[in-house]
Amino acid sequence: MTNRGLNPDNRISAEEARELGIGGIVGRIRRKPSHQVGSSPAKSKRRKWGNNPKWYASKTVGLRWFRSTKEAERARELDLLVDAGDVIAWWHEAPIYCGFDNEDGTPCRMMPDFKIKWADGTETWEDTKGAKPTEDWRIKRNAVRDLWGIDVQVI
Repeated sequence: MTNRGLNPDNRISAEEARELGIGGIVGRIRRKPSHQVGSSPAKSKRRKWGNNPKWYASKTVGLRWFRSTKEAERARELDLLVDAGDVIAWWHEAPIYCGFDNEDGTPCRMMPDFKIKWADGTETWEDTKGAKPTEDWRIKRNAVRDLWGIDVQVI
């Protein structure tokens, strides 16, 4: 077998196909260029919820990958509130146990985007939503509210 590099007409011969054990396939087979093995083409993929993930270097939680621009902007606002003294601390994606297990036996948990400890001692939980919350999210929010008394706010 010969290596034909990244030539777009990179085809294998019938003899090479037999050597590879695929000789029964009719016609000629295109060889996948080595730079594509195990990876998908470099096309921009449309995201399910239309979000635009973003990196943000926070003073409070460090360099983080946020799942949306709205979430990263809220993190920046919380950093400004920490600097102003209105917020003591905030946490990104702190999990809350929902009080029941999933069908596969794993514990059900909700991961709101932010847990915020305000200067007056109160705590709030926030979830940034660019789209309408799903039924699954509402079930988890209600379970968390009933079990722990935590009201997750949508911002």
